[in-house]
Amino acid sequence: MSGCLARWSLQLQSFNFKIEHRKGSENVVADTLSRCVAEIAVDPTKLLGFETTEFAGDEYKELDFRGVHGELRDPTREDFDILRVVQEKVRKCLESAYDRSRRRYDQRARVFAASPGQEVYRRNFVLSDFGKQFNAKFAKKFLKARVVKAIGENAYELEDLDGRSLGVYHAKDIRV
Repeated sequence: MSGCLARWSLQLQSFNFKIEHRKGSENVVADTLSRCVAEIAVDPTKLLGFETTEFAGDEYKELDFRGVHGELRDPTREDFDILRVVQEKVRKCLESAYDRSRRRYDQRARVFAASPGQEVYRRNFVLSDFGKQFNAKFAKKFLKARVVKAIGENAYELEDLDGRSLGVYHAKDIRV
């Protein structure tokens, strides 16, 4: 068991809870949490109800509060306090995971903007050809080109230095 799993295991041992299996198609919350942060359009804390401060309502009647010997009992204020603590810890973990992943992404993010007429290097998409005894590993990775116009935020129409059109290239395939 990894250190992270061991810490979670120790942390959760202080709570009484019951784990039930749900089919993936029925478990929408787990599906949402497994998505990449950029794919989630809704704030996960709002989706899971972490902003809720009051626990007295009909939405919590389906919670299963069992005593030591398994008899069903009414939830106490202590149970709601424990739920509030667990929700707060999960919210903090989600926030820190989001921040870590944002920082990691921002390190690799590259801002690119080219203006018409600017000379750039475009990625050379070439394949090996055994008949011509040509190996793509030895070809140039980037070739010089000129920007004709920007198409949207990430695409550029390019031409070679002689003025022949090369087509539209994504910004990830262009270097300054």
